[in-house]
Amino acid sequence: FRFEKRMDHDPSVVDRLFRLNKAAGGKPLEEHCRETAALAREMSKVLCPMLSDDLFMAGYLHEIGKIGLAPALIEKERHGAELTPEEAAEVSRVWRKTTRILHPDRQLFKRLRFISFLGAPTFLEQPLEAQILRVAHDYLMLVSRDFRGMTRADAMAKMHEGAGSIYNPKVVMALDKTMEKFLALKAENQLNFVKHMNIALDVKDNYTLRHSYGVTRMGQKIGKKMGLEPRRLDLLEKACSMHDVGKIFVPVEILNAPRKLTEDEFKTMQLHPVYSAEFFEDIPGMEELAQIIRHHHERFDGKGYPDGLKGEGIPLLSRIEVVADVYSALTTPRVYRLDEQGNRKAFKSEEALEIMNRMQPGHFDPEIFTLFVDISRNEAEEFARIWDESEQDLQDE
Repeated sequence: FRFEKRMDHDPSVVDRLFRLNKAAGGKPLEEHCRETAALAREMSKVLCPMLSDDLFMAGYLHEIGKIGLAPALIEKERHGAELTPEEAAEVSRVWRKTTRILHPDRQLFKRLRFISFLGAPTFLEQPLEAQILRVAHDYLMLVSRDFRGMTRADAMAKMHEGAGSIYNPKVVMALDKTMEKFLALKAENQLNFVKHMNIALDVKDNYTLRHSYGVTRMGQKIGKKMGLEPRRLDLLEKACSMHDVGKIFVPVEILNAPRKLTEDEFKTMQLHPVYSAEFFEDIPGMEELAQIIRHHHERFDGKGYPDGLKGEGIPLLSRIEVVADVYSALTTPRVYRLDEQGNRKAFKSEEALEIMNRMQPGHFDPEIFTLFVDISRNEAEEFARIWDESEQDLQDE
């Protein structure tokens, strides 16, 4: 049965029709339809696997009827602005317009005509395919940053409010299960991707990955001395190990400049915390990590970058990372810091501490810095071991 359904349809037709989304609502509408297609297909696997192909195509094409709407109305509906009765009626006709566009391809029309039921006021008036597609569509309209921009928790609560009236409760349950699985997989894939970027960055700038290992080891040492709970220590480890991945977007001639940077070059370099944070902003549950990474160059006196945060307005884990980051930078060989023989130079621990002392007051959180100095003086051998382990990790990698 499914084989026959696949054989009577030319997939290229869907690809060509999908372009109407861009004409109707630009890239945001295209992305919404891609996400709706993927989500509806996965939900159907929970409820009725034989519908997955049809729901995937319907997700791609269900919004093409918006080609007849005014751009201003599309924007209002997209962002959840209040519509006039006339505007609401016009939007409600989109689904029938979509199936009208599909009508010349009789096979495609027969398979996807359930799209016309998306505007029904209750799930009791919809076939199962439309019930699934409506839940996927509405949830993504709520949660997408380019649409309503609600938090996932608030969006899911909204969907549960409609269960039993607008939405089939079983379909909402399938949404719950699918999103739990999807978000976990997305987070894992994105973190792996960032690790790839970290290694790619090492190819571009050999210093950065070595530096990240050092920051991670030292940041963990400080965090444990502060008595941070395991979840916070894990978050700190991730932030330290990936805080400079945004340097992948900084030109190599700036990264490896054997001299002091010009003002414009330094402004470019100052963007790397923002670039690093952007890797994590879309990962479910990683919003806090993104903020920690974004602010690892802030100063306690408010003279840091990129946002000039001050004092306790800087996230605690960022304040720890600032100390570990500066110490690692000073004790790691740098291309712009050469000894008398022309080799890259690294300061010894005692020299680094003297320099960091001169940077106070103002650069570091006083309490964290005091704790760090105490650790470094009483456990100098331990810090040397930390650095050696960082070097070994780098070689193993």
